[in-house]
Amino acid sequence: SKEAYDDVCKTYESSVEKMIFLQTRETLHKETAIIVTSGAEGWIRFWSMHHEGGLLGQFNSSHRLGESVLAMITDSNDQFLFTCENMGYSRLLY
Repeated sequence: SKEAYDDVCKTYESSVEKMIFLQTRETLHKETAIIVTSGAEGWIRFWSMHHEGGLLGQFNSSHRLGESVLAMITDSNDQFLFTCENMGYSRLLY
């Protein structure tokens, strides 16, 4: 099932294919994500750069198994994330 596959990928799949920095965020707060990465199998992850931070959240953005996010961009206020996948799907997240 997709849920079982997602559980395996959450635990074991961590390659980074794309990375963006959120320029408007407070950089020294441990609960504030300032880096967004996309990885294999369509995972989007949000990271804090604080020494006590790390991975703050993640979700799968792909429409089908095996797809990956090819491009990511935010608006000028870092409130909206626009993603495009290898099969042509795009998503606007906020």
